[in-house]
Amino acid sequence: MAVKWTKIEANIYQNAENPKKFRVDLYFGRDERGKIIKSKKVIEGNLTDARKYLRNHESQRDKKILQKPNKVTLKELFDNWNASVGDVQNVETTQTSTRNLQRHTTEYFGDIKIEKLIHRQLENIWPI
Repeated sequence: MAVKWTKIEANIYQNAENPKKFRVDLYFGRDERGKIIKSKKVIEGNLTDARKYLRNHESQRDKKILQKPNKVTLKELFDNWNASVGDVQNVETTQTSTRNLQRHTTEYFGDIKIEKLIHRQLENIWPI
C-alpha cells in the first residue's frame, strides 16, 4: 500500500499514518534540456526539522555548493575510473591491488548508488 502524504506547506508533506515523518521535496534547478531536477527526502522528527532541512538545501543550492543527485552506482564509478585513470596511469601491480580493494568495497556495500553512500559508512570501514 502506498504512503499517503498530506501537504503542509510548499515542498513539505506529512505522512498521514505517522505524523512524525515528513517528506521534503528538493529542487536542484534544470538540466541542459530544461527538465526540472528534483529529489525527495523523508525526515523523521517534527515540522521544524523538515523546515530546517529544506532551508539548508535551498541555501546550499543558492550558493551553488550543492551537488545534484547522481544515479551512478559504486561499481559503475569504479569501472569508469579504471577505464579512464587506473588502467592508463598505473603499473600492473597497482592495478591488481586497486581492483582487489574495489572488489572488496563493492562486495561490502553491494550495488549502492553513490548519493546513498554516506561518510559515516566509510568511517566504519576505514577509520582515519
